[in-house]
Amino acid sequence: MSKALPIALLASALFVATYLMLAVNGVAFHYEAGEAIGEISSWCERVSGGVFREPSNTLSNLGFMVSGLLMLKVLSAEGESDRAAKNTFTGLNRISVLYAAAVIYLGPGSWLMHGTHTAWGGWADNLSMVMYIIFPWLYNLKEMGRWSPSRFLQVYFSIVLLYSIARWFFGGRLGIGLDLFGLSIGLWIISETLFRFWSPAFRWLSGSVGFLVAAVFGIFPQEIFANLGAYWWIILFWVPALFASNR
Repeated sequence: MSKALPIALLASALFVATYLMLAVNGVAFHYEAGEAIGEISSWCERVSGGVFREPSNTLSNLGFMVSGLLMLKVLSAEGESDRAAKNTFTGLNRISVLYAAAVIYLGPGSWLMHGTHTAWGGWADNLSMVMYIIFPWLYNLKEMGRWSPSRFLQVYFSIVLLYSIARWFFGGRLGIGLDLFGLSIGLWIISETLFRFWSPAFRWLSGSVGFLVAAVFGIFPQEIFANLGAYWWIILFWVPALFASNR
């Protein structure tokens, strides 16, 4: 665990070097299916013919990598602190390192999408976002469900593996009409609310918070209940309640 920072630094440097090598040789763009060179991309940048299809959007992802590396630097400095036993995010441990790694991978994931305009780059981007966004609500379930660190990691990586396979073969909705990233925003808010206001009664009412979150994003209850076939995933709003046996 003490080697987390140097390993992450090396992995980040190797990623950048490998990308540049493949981009210079044109290999990175072999399956390109994005906008034509010179057009304005969907992300508000003119498409370039260089090693980055969107230079500004691509290089801005260094910010995620640097942020995650700085997190590991701080965690490494706290490694011997007694507080680590009281706060999961003080000092190096499997969960704190995983969170920092998820932040770092937001950089390469988005980099590959903006840099290459390929379908596989888009897959890497979506995977990185899901790897980050599922962390907070799963961690809330861990705390309220009294999960062990090992169980948390097993659930986390199982979701990541299943999502990565389904996203690759079936696309963004996973073949079942489910936007896991969007759903996770709702689950994050629901689980945070439940953690703050936990009670036996509110435990089972907490799923209704998901409808408020959906409304913020323009999906209102009347639309949902008029088309339950498309919005079947609202039942997942009650996932936190199933596991939140304690505050």
